[in-house]
Amino acid sequence: DMAEDVVWLLRHLNWPRAALLGHSMGSIIAQKVSFDHPDKVGALILLGGFRTFSAMPAMPEVNLVQMMA
Repeated sequence: DMAEDVVWLLRHLNWPRAALLGHSMGSIIAQKVSFDHPDKVGALILLGGFRTFSAMPAMPEVNLVQMMA
């Protein structure tokens, strides 16, 4: 849902593309936007990201594979 919120904002602002910067969980959201809407992403900057949510002790129940599907 958060990735689609980013796309909605870009459309609402009438921005054809944007550079996305994601930090920590935001890096997963930025990647999701770039996977689902590559035409909307001019650059992708990831800081402090992680490959899976299972590495995050606060969120063991979240499955990255399901999120990226």
